Amino acid sequence: QSLGAGTAIMEELPLDRLEALAGFDAAAISALAQVLIRRDFAAGEVLFEDGASGSALYLVAKGRIVALATTAGNGNDTVRLAGMGPGVVFGEIALLTGAPRTARCVAETDAVCWMLDQEGLDRLRTEVPAAALQFMFNLARQSAFRLDAASRHIRALES
Repeated sequence: QSLGAGTAIMEELPLDRLEALAGFDAAAISALAQVLIRRDFAAGEVLFEDGASGSALYLVAKGRIVALATTAGNGNDTVRLAGMGPGVVFGEIALLTGAPRTARCVAETDAVCWMLDQEGLDRLRTEVPAAALQFMFNLARQSAFRLDAASRHIRALES
């Protein structure tokens, strides 16, 4: 789901080019821009830790974020779960379910993300329900792609 490597990750995507905002008109993008919080991360900066509480999701606009998990066998070993570039949404599980973070996320390069917290999502649902519905549909589609990829990966490991 992420864009290719190289210069693509170093160019900041404007909001209207983010996959999570597909189908949004200018008014809906403007409404969403009012509730998003821009965050800049330096390479190596930790966005959040595995198991931490969280109430926000992130949309990558520039750079690359990596999701890491500690292996069950040895608490010191980590495995790279995913690399996320411009256009990818992550951190949605904590926002939507209230569950703890399921991975440690670190900026692999300097990065820019747009953060949507619970307050912003609630405001969007109240003020522009059609935009909130479209955003949730786009998020569900991205989650379905991830679930499909994970299922294929598990099947490959089992064979």
